[in-house]
Amino acid sequence: MNADDLANSSRHFAAALRDPRPIITEVLPYHPDIKRPVTGSTDVGDVSWVVPTTQCLTACYAWGTGFHSWQMVAQGKLSLAHKGMLLAAKTLAATAIDLAGTPDTLREARQELERKRGQRPYECPIPPEVMPPPARG
Repeated sequence: MNADDLANSSRHFAAALRDPRPIITEVLPYHPDIKRPVTGSTDVGDVSWVVPTTQCLTACYAWGTGFHSWQMVAQGKLSLAHKGMLLAAKTLAATAIDLAGTPDTLREARQELERKRGQRPYECPIPPEVMPPPARG
């Protein structure tokens, strides 16, 4: 990949990474004051309005690989991708175990969510009359 490819790949992470490399080995620092979220298209945005949510990103592909590309699909067969997925699964499981033993932390997370959400309830952007294919029958 050339310098432009790497720069384009890191633009969402620019606040955290100043020196993008093909393999990133460190844990990025947590900066709650940075208001620029990592963007993407997932349903976690909907879930995060209802329950406290976190995200785990692990190395599963070469830095600079375009999302939704054949290169991304091809890398999914590599041991790096499988190791990254297993690391994410272990991290999520360990976090769940830790949280299950600390109800005060769960309560604080719920309070933080409600405080940040304010009086704005979750509103599904899909109109109620639009049914998913399996329910259309």
